[in-house]
Amino acid sequence: MNLINQIKQKLSKMDLDNSLILISVGAKNYNEAIVQLIKYLNTDKKLPGIYVTVNKPYSTIKRIFEDNDINTKTILFIDAITKSTIGKNEDCLFVGAPEDLTGISIAISEAVKSLPEKRKFLFFDSISTLSIHNTAGSVAKFTHFLTANMRQWGVVGVIILLKRETEQELIDKLYQFCDITIELGGEK
Repeated sequence: MNLINQIKQKLSKMDLDNSLILISVGAKNYNEAIVQLIKYLNTDKKLPGIYVTVNKPYSTIKRIFEDNDINTKTILFIDAITKSTIGKNEDCLFVGAPEDLTGISIAISEAVKSLPEKRKFLFFDSISTLSIHNTAGSVAKFTHFLTANMRQWGVVGVIILLKRETEQELIDKLYQFCDITIELGGEK
């Protein structure tokens, strides 16, 4: 089964309201999985949302989404990788560094409050990258804080985990924090 069908099959069986979903994906399928997941949430389910990137600059992610017919006008971006810009523009909050977990937390809180719609998603790409820039303990605490707030905000929360790049201790904690874990095909 191809990745698109895997994603649709697994997510269509779920009640997405106020769910926290951990998506574990191999590096080979990572980019396609991101696009298909956002397309499902934004285009198929018509949910506005927040996309937090700690892997690629906002401008790159936005272009990829637009090239794949995703309505970026209904997505607020948080860019924690572009170091040259700190602040915001009309559809992106810039944090400036994946080490700034407090800044990322504040930006996410602001973004959630700024979307007036009751149903929305919060997509975090990716927890694995945070563990490169921060200690496993700090990332685990951040993830616990984030997932607790996702529940309070009532968003559909999606956290991406790269299979190969994440310490087992952090993976075990993430499994505890999330309601649903989906392993997408591909390399480990």
